[in-house]
Amino acid sequence: MKIKFARKQGNPSFPASFIYDMKININVIKVMNSSLNIDYLSPTGLIGFWVLFIGLIFTGVMFYFVFFRLNEDDESYKDIKRKHMEKENQKQRIARLYPKGKNLSI
Repeated sequence: MKIKFARKQGNPSFPASFIYDMKININVIKVMNSSLNIDYLSPTGLIGFWVLFIGLIFTGVMFYFVFFRLNEDDESYKDIKRKHMEKENQKQRIARLYPKGKNLSI
C-alpha cells in the first residue's frame, strides 16, 4: 500500500528510500542471526548436518515400511491357526456328507 501511495504522490526519492529500507531490514536480520548464533543449525553446521542425516535415514525407513513391508503377506499366528481349524472343519463336514467304509447307515 505504501508503494502505490508513494507513486501517486510522485515522490522522486521513492526508489532510493525503498532500497534503503530494504538494506536496513537485511542488516537487522543479519544482526539477529549473529546475536542468536544459530549458524550451527545451517545445513553446513554441525547440528544441521546431523539433523539432515537423521532425517534421510528416517525417510528411508518409512519408505521401506510403507512400500515394501505392507506388500508382504504376513499372517499372524492366530490367523494361521484359524485357517487351519477352518480346513479341519471343512474336512469333517465333507467326511460326514460322503462317508467311506462299511458302515453305511441311511
